[in-house]
Amino acid sequence: MSHRVQVASRRPLPQSRIVGGPILAASIPSVMLGGYWLGGETALAAAAAVLSAAAGITALSRRDATEALDAQTGLPLRDTAVAHLDELLAAPSPGRRTGAVIVLRLEAMDVRASRLGPRERDGMLLHAVDQIIDTLRDGDRIVRLEGRAFAIILARGRNMGVETAVAVAKRVAAAATRPMPVQGGAARVDVTIGICPEARRPSGLGEAYLRAAEIAADFAEAHGPSAIRVWSDEMARQAREESDLGGDVAAALEAGDIRPWFQPQIEAESGRIVGFEALARWHHPERGVLLPAAFLESVSRQGLGVRLFQAILSGTCRTLSEWQKAGYRAPAISINVSADVLLDPTVVETVRWELDRHDLSPERIGIEVLETVVAGEADDIIVRNVETLARLGCVIELDDFGTGHASFGAMRRFGVQRIKIDQSYVRDCDICGEQRRMLAAILGMARTLAVETLAEGVESLGEQGVVASLGCDCLQGFAIARAMEPGPALLWAQEHDHKLRLSGIEPAVETRRTRRPGLAPLGETA
Repeated sequence: MSHRVQVASRRPLPQSRIVGGPILAASIPSVMLGGYWLGGETALAAAAAVLSAAAGITALSRRDATEALDAQTGLPLRDTAVAHLDELLAAPSPGRRTGAVIVLRLEAMDVRASRLGPRERDGMLLHAVDQIIDTLRDGDRIVRLEGRAFAIILARGRNMGVETAVAVAKRVAAAATRPMPVQGGAARVDVTIGICPEARRPSGLGEAYLRAAEIAADFAEAHGPSAIRVWSDEMARQAREESDLGGDVAAALEAGDIRPWFQPQIEAESGRIVGFEALARWHHPERGVLLPAAFLESVSRQGLGVRLFQAILSGTCRTLSEWQKAGYRAPAISINVSADVLLDPTVVETVRWELDRHDLSPERIGIEVLETVVAGEADDIIVRNVETLARLGCVIELDDFGTGHASFGAMRRFGVQRIKIDQSYVRDCDICGEQRRMLAAILGMARTLAVETLAEGVESLGEQGVVASLGCDCLQGFAIARAMEPGPALLWAQEHDHKLRLSGIEPAVETRRTRRPGLAPLGETA
């Protein structure tokens, strides 16, 4: 099947929208014969000239339409979608029929296709487009937006509510992510999807309708690959706030207004502090302290991920040094490191420089890598950077474990020493048997692999008790403590250690994380 054959729709454009075309062709015999009867050869020549001019106009119109197509996929572009939506909204809808707009973004192509050449990467994109087109119904239209984004305009129907639109979106996603054979193996893309049903659309014409679906796609992207989100008025409010904040992010980083807070991590069995996690907080002069959800999208969109990492790393190393001067030696602090940061060839030198500047040993810093980053065929630069950080002495942790598909081979290759079990497996484990079984399976696997475990998002004493009883090594969450600024975090740690001593438990003094006796981290030998 050729992707270029299927352009705007599974059905050709209505003839009423084409200048000339078949209607003109069908008129040629009658016009020419009528001209000859009425005026002889002179009239016949005049009629031929008129028809020739009309044919030229037709050809010009078709050429203009072709120039509006995307050169890579043969699909119409954004302006075509807006114009079609304008016409659609201006037309009456008999029987209360409604449609929807789906914005689909192909994700993770750079990582998954990093070992392929340009032709193969283009082939992956075209393969996904072809698969998507095969799922469309008569009357549905697809256009290409910016980058790897596409808009699908679903034809109006009687039952096009939220549930139907989501069902269509899932079918489209399943088609787009079908593996494509490449170089003796298979490659695939991930997708995120935003939906705006016509019944929910904001006021305005086609541009506002399309933009609503794009905002929903933004929210889907924030939740990770394969997410689907439906437009709502609350999204519009949050998007406006984020847009207002977006212009201030770079200035806030330069001014030091975005800095780390610290959430404690404790040993499940003894309660000893084994470390902290550094979490970004924006101290906004007007809106107070903002959580990452309010600004990370802007950071990503503006390409400031590396700058944010540098700010958190610098603040974390400074805090470790200041705590040590105050008489408290924190075992370690973990920092989230995104794929963008790991693609930076200077990231290792940045870490080494900060450690040297503050006279810290490498094991005092943990590098948290999302499981989704190592689940596929990671970029060579990412692999090299993680391996070098591990050799330097930093502790490599796999964050949000259970949300991706990291293989044992990938865990070994990256030298993972600890997995952080995603809170989705921890939530309600004290009241849900299925949750407990899933959690037990993960912990059993980790014991077999000699990898330390930490449960994230422990929010109740019940969850804390269950996770500890199942053999999880370390805990983190509101049940232990919330994230705090450096000063309050230091006071909390000192008070916690004092309570441990009163209970006859000596606080941890090792700089590296607690490890089960006789077990070596994955990739080493005991």
